Amino acid sequence: MTDSYICVVKQENMEAFLEDNPATALRLISLLTERLKELQNFSEKMALSDVKHRSLYLLLILSEKTGHRQGEWQTVEAELTHKDLAHMVGSTRETISSTISTLKKEGYLHGKTPFSVHAVQAEAFLANKTL
Repeated sequence: MTDSYICVVKQENMEAFLEDNPATALRLISLLTERLKELQNFSEKMALSDVKHRSLYLLLILSEKTGHRQGEWQTVEAELTHKDLAHMVGSTRETISSTISTLKKEGYLHGKTPFSVHAVQAEAFLANKTL
């Protein structure tokens, strides 16, 4: 059997399963819709914001996905270097290093790797940003 044949068979099985389970189909649509909204919001922030906003937004998202919350602070458990962060936000390592220092001085971040993000302050700061 070829891979394309297996893919068609699996797709037909999935379609039959979803037809037989409408509640599951609705849940899947809901999950996909939510992921699409997250991706659209992320893309908008990355395209239209400055490095400080992009960096803080990325670290907040990473803290929500990978970290643990302790009061108003969330850790970023992802193992990332400044160079990794720079690639993710479309900047240079030097600019990210400077931006992280600024975010620490302003109270949005503390620690080294892993960082902790002051989630409440970060969300308030990002909410006030008009694009």
